[in-house]
Amino acid sequence: MDSDNDCPELVPIVTGPPVPENEVYESDTQTRIPVTLITGFLGAGKTTLLNHILTEEHGKRIAVIMNEFGDTRDIEKSLTVSQDGGQVEEWLELRNGCLCCTVKDSGIKAVEELMRRKGRFDYILLETTGLADPGPIVTMLWQNEELDSDLYLDGVVTVVDAKYIQGYLAESSGDTRADGQPAAATEAQRQIAMADRVLINKVDLVDDTKLSAVRQAIYDINKTAEIHTSERSRISVGAVLDIKAYSDAPPRLSEDTSGHRLAQSTTTLCLPVPEGLVLSRSAVDRWIRTVLWEYSVPAVAGHEGPDKVSPTPFQVYRLKGLLVLHDDTDADAVEPVAPQPMVVQGVQELYEFHAVVASLDSVPSTLVVLIGKDLPQQDLKASWAALLQVHAPAASIAV
Repeated sequence: MDSDNDCPELVPIVTGPPVPENEVYESDTQTRIPVTLITGFLGAGKTTLLNHILTEEHGKRIAVIMNEFGDTRDIEKSLTVSQDGGQVEEWLELRNGCLCCTVKDSGIKAVEELMRRKGRFDYILLETTGLADPGPIVTMLWQNEELDSDLYLDGVVTVVDAKYIQGYLAESSGDTRADGQPAAATEAQRQIAMADRVLINKVDLVDDTKLSAVRQAIYDINKTAEIHTSERSRISVGAVLDIKAYSDAPPRLSEDTSGHRLAQSTTTLCLPVPEGLVLSRSAVDRWIRTVLWEYSVPAVAGHEGPDKVSPTPFQVYRLKGLLVLHDDTDADAVEPVAPQPMVVQGVQELYEFHAVVASLDSVPSTLVVLIGKDLPQQDLKASWAALLQVHAPAASIAV
């Protein structure tokens, strides 16, 4: 890590017996089925990856929802089911225990149909189109109340083409703001920004220098994504399963890599909290609402400045963090509420807090991570510092 924008590495909270890697803090996820979103720009190798999973002998029961079947003789049609509305086109039951279907649209209809077959699979992989913004699909899966009792969003895997991804990232969206600058991130930028894991595919087509530059370009956009590499999308199935990015586990920050830094409009901003500080939950909640809902830099009550600062418009695609909060949101509470470690997760305008069952002395580094476009980093840092100054000292304790 070599700059103020680099994020410290976070480790999982552990209380009592050691928590196995990838263990979640939500007990109810053990009875629900995880859904992993597979995204990536055109030609990156998403369908090849899913075909590999569908034909590999991995011993896992996986339901795969694809936009189209790849050209492989190993996949044989054994069952066709017509569905009302025409979204779900056909189902395939495969010899290795996987279940596959093709879809025309977002795939939510296919997920609903799959849940009627619950018990015949343990994981769901959902492929998006190459030009899709994964944000709305992630939001639907994360906040779908009808499906919430049956499944949970496991994470987003973005497949990128090692040879061409830097060119895609450098392209303009075509939309412009009043000042003449690009108004929106490209699909490739958004796909990486939303990723919990990135698979750099076709690494056999580039040399080590190029691969290092690709890693750096991904890191410059999303410092929290875990990076894997592959040739012809051949990778262990475990690389795309059991991510648990939306569980109560605190976020992990990717390690920095060497190489030339590319200028990116989509970046990661880390906002740390000094060790031992406890924040007001209501103050943090107001701060997040202003950032996510008003696309503005919050001014902090009690600190000199306007109600909110409105710089050049920006957008947050992903928010995650671990904080120790004093929950002052219940006005009817009779007894003082003890400080509580909490994970915050957000996708575009939606966010939520989850209490973590852990003692305060076991909490690792606390911070909030924002991934988005045109983030006014210095203004947001100043606003966050004001929040710490105004709302932390009165409720702080030593941990």
